[in-house]
Amino acid sequence: MLDSDQFVLHVGLSKTGTTTLQQSVFPKHSEILYLGKDRTLQTPKECVDQQAFEILNPLLWDHKSEVNPTQIGRSIDDFRKVQREQKGVWLASWEELGNRSPALNLESLRRAQRVFGTCRLLVFLRNPFQRIPSEYLQSLRYNYLMLGKRSRGIRSFFRPIYLGLDDWLTSGEKSGNLRILLGASDLIRGAVDVVGRENVGVYLFEEFRDDPQKTIRSVCGFLQIDPVQALGSLDQEENHLNARMTEGQVKYLQGIQKSPWTRLSLLMKSPRDRRRLYRLQGNDSEPAKPQLSDQWKGRISDSTREGHRWLSETFCLSMEQHGYPI
Repeated sequence: MLDSDQFVLHVGLSKTGTTTLQQSVFPKHSEILYLGKDRTLQTPKECVDQQAFEILNPLLWDHKSEVNPTQIGRSIDDFRKVQREQKGVWLASWEELGNRSPALNLESLRRAQRVFGTCRLLVFLRNPFQRIPSEYLQSLRYNYLMLGKRSRGIRSFFRPIYLGLDDWLTSGEKSGNLRILLGASDLIRGAVDVVGRENVGVYLFEEFRDDPQKTIRSVCGFLQIDPVQALGSLDQEENHLNARMTEGQVKYLQGIQKSPWTRLSLLMKSPRDRRRLYRLQGNDSEPAKPQLSDQWKGRISDSTREGHRWLSETFCLSMEQHGYPI
């Protein structure tokens, strides 16, 4: 157990500013030993190096074997030699962790506790009425760019490229993905039990968007690190690092879905050419704005209201002010 350090797990829920934190804040702070994600790298799981992967793999991903603190300790020593750091805040940040069950993330916290002792959870939340349409658009883009990769042969031809928002939500409900998407309060409740209320930091994306410097100061207070460095590295012009899908790009995907011949021609193109074609449709500057139906708004409210009330009271969050179902 490493008494002088703390481990922070940032479960980066999708569409909550995760990319900005991963590129503009976490890796640039001298008091943070950043382990990843770094999407510019070709390392396992996009960790910053092999030692970082060996530290994180038994904590975050490989839960089949028991945690071996001694073995992980050797990887920690190797990582420190490369980074030339003796102590600090070990921080791991992955958006993908937000797409798995709370039980898996809580097991990761328990495993990290066995190695580091002090363990913290960092989460940014977003109003589901805005987050779900944004996540939907990201899913459409992903399905298009992954065309021909996720499955082989004829199955690629029949996999939907475009789904309407209602159909996408229905599909997510059947698969269980929607429950995970709306289940951040379950993760946070469990984390309070595992690591204690004082070791759980919860922030609102809306406040981060409106006043990034104030939010970063608060996060630095939670992490117990110098806020001046973080503010200096935060480029406010990068508040939206992921390009928004436009109406033109949505119509392009709808057209592909309707035309088997267009779909077939795309399957024969290289991923680079498919990306180029997609970007060309983005000349339409009007951002896409899918709308939730009243029926789905009611169902989402019913699923999240109790959890939002608990979060608001427990962490003194202004969720009602930002339109969260309360």
